[in-house]
Amino acid sequence: MFLHIGGNTVIPTRDIIGIFSYSSNENKITGEFLNANEEKGTTLKIDDSNNKSFIVTENQIYYSPIAANTLKKRAKLGFNSSEFKKLDI
Repeated sequence: MFLHIGGNTVIPTRDIIGIFSYSSNENKITGEFLNANEEKGTTLKIDDSNNKSFIVTENQIYYSPIAANTLKKRAKLGFNSSEFKKLDI
């Protein structure tokens, strides 16, 4: 399954490590993690002006204009219960 995360961007749900609210970047460790990935060039902003969430995959971090809870609900629809437990969403 694929998850639509905004704009014209979809990602395979099997690649998702976590979906987080953008406001969690106010946490010092999370902010450092995001900044380090921006410096490495492994981030993609779907909409520069309206980040509501970020999605972490093994190779990329996506900033999305869609709320984390909405993305989690969409992702949940694409998993059977055993796969969903693995992601801890």
